[in-house]
Amino acid sequence: MKMSGKKIGIVGGYGRVGEETARHLIANTGHDIVVAGRDPEKADKTARKLGGRRISGEAVDINDRDMLDAFCKGCDLVINCAGPSWRILDRIAAAALRQGVHYVDPGGYEPLVNALSGEQKQLEEKGLVFIVAAGLLPGMSGLFPAYVVQSCFDRVDSLEVYYVGHDKWTFNSAYDIASSLDGSDAWEAAYYENGETKKAGLFSMSKKTALPAPIGTIRSYLMFTGELKKVVEANGVRRVHAYGTNSGRRMPMVMASIKLFRQSRTHEQRLRAANRIVRAAEKDLREKDPCFMVHVVVEGEEKGRQKKLAATLSFQDTYKPTGVVAANTARFVIENKVDGSGLFLLPESVDVKDFMSLLEKESFRFDISEIS
Repeated sequence: MKMSGKKIGIVGGYGRVGEETARHLIANTGHDIVVAGRDPEKADKTARKLGGRRISGEAVDINDRDMLDAFCKGCDLVINCAGPSWRILDRIAAAALRQGVHYVDPGGYEPLVNALSGEQKQLEEKGLVFIVAAGLLPGMSGLFPAYVVQSCFDRVDSLEVYYVGHDKWTFNSAYDIASSLDGSDAWEAAYYENGETKKAGLFSMSKKTALPAPIGTIRSYLMFTGELKKVVEANGVRRVHAYGTNSGRRMPMVMASIKLFRQSRTHEQRLRAANRIVRAAEKDLREKDPCFMVHVVVEGEEKGRQKKLAATLSFQDTYKPTGVVAANTARFVIENKVDGSGLFLLPESVDVKDFMSLLEKESFRFDISEIS
C-alpha cells in the first residue's frame, strides 16, 4: 500500500543519484516529490521526464541560507543528493534542523557525522530523524554485513568484508574519495580486535583474495571505517578485517599515488586529484564493465554449531542502487519505521532484516553459502 500526503524534497535531484532516488519514490510511494537544484530548467526537465502529478522541479541554491530554509520548510523530509559531501558538510542538514524536518543523506561520511554529533539532544527534543551514510558505500557497506551477522549467527568470532568495484565516477564522488585519503577523517589502514582498533603494519595493509565473478582474484587494502566499527560493536563481533579497492587497472595506482604523496590535503589539491580519479575511471571502463561488490566472510556459532559463511551482494551499476537505498531509507523515516529520534547511520536506524527484505523484493540480489 502506498502512503500519501507527505512531501519529500531532493536537493541535487537532477544528478544521477538524485534522479534514481526520485524515480523510486514516485514508483513505490504516494508521496509528493520535489526535485531541487541550482538550475531550475534541469529540475523541471527531470520532473517532466519522471512524469506524474506528484513530482515537480524547484530552484534551490544551497549557498543561499534563506532560499534553502524556505525549501526545507515546505517539506516533511529532505534528502541530500548534492555534493561533494566533504564541501557541503552540514549545510543542508542544518537547514533541515532549523526548519524541523527529517533528513536523509546517502553520503555524509565521517565529516558530516562529526559536524552533527553535537546536535543529538536538539534532534531528540524536536523528534527528528537524521540518517546519514544511507547509500552503498557508505550505507550497504555496513548494513549488509550486519544483516549476515544478525540473520545467520548467535555469536561471531571473525568477520572479513571486501568492498571492490569500479564504475564511472562523477566529479563530486571523486572529490569525496580524494578527501577520504588524507586528514583526520581518512579511512584507516587498521583492523578491529577485542574492542580495539589497531593500526596495521606496513606488510599487513593489503591482501590478495579470490572473490566471486566478475571480480576474481584481486589485491585489496585495509580500510576500517567508523560505520563498520559501529556495526561490529553493536553485534559483539570479536575480530574484523575490512578491505577495499577499485578493481580497474589505473584507479588503484592513481589513488595510491594521491595517498602516498599526500595530494589531497587542500581544496585545490582535491580538485586536481578528483579530475585524475575521473579520468582513470573512464579509462578503466574501456576494458571492463561496471561492477560493485560487498563480499562478507563470517565465522561464528549458531545454535551451538560452529560454521563459516560467505555472502555476496553485487551490482552492475552503483548509482541506481544508491538511489534505491536512499529512497527506502526515506520511506522508513517518513512512515515511522525508525525507532526513536536523533542522528543515525543506516545500519543503526532501521530493522536490518526488514530493510534487506524490502530491497530483495525490489531486485537486490545476494548469495549466502556455507564454506566447508
